Amino acid sequence: MIEFELTDEQKLISDTAREFADGEIIPRVRDNDRNEHFDLELVKKIADMGFLGAIVSEEYGGRGLDYRSYGLIVEEIGRADSSARTVVSVQTSLVCSS
Repeated sequence: MIEFELTDEQKLISDTAREFADGEIIPRVRDNDRNEHFDLELVKKIADMGFLGAIVSEEYGGRGLDYRSYGLIVEEIGRADSSARTVVSVQTSLVCSS
């Protein structure tokens, strides 16, 4: 049977991603968009949070999270900024999976 309830860890991951999005991404979105700016500082902060390698095994430097947790991270980042979500999803789904 499929479990639809989030675990405590998944709730914490979602809350952490939401707080990060609200505090770090949303304040930059409008200026980055208007100035057509790719914010490398923001990408570094996303990486420092472990969001770029969320599903990568810990033995290879990732966080070793499950795909539901990864989905929660992408959902919260995408809520704040689709461009930032694209960075995370491309880095994780294409680059880290290769």
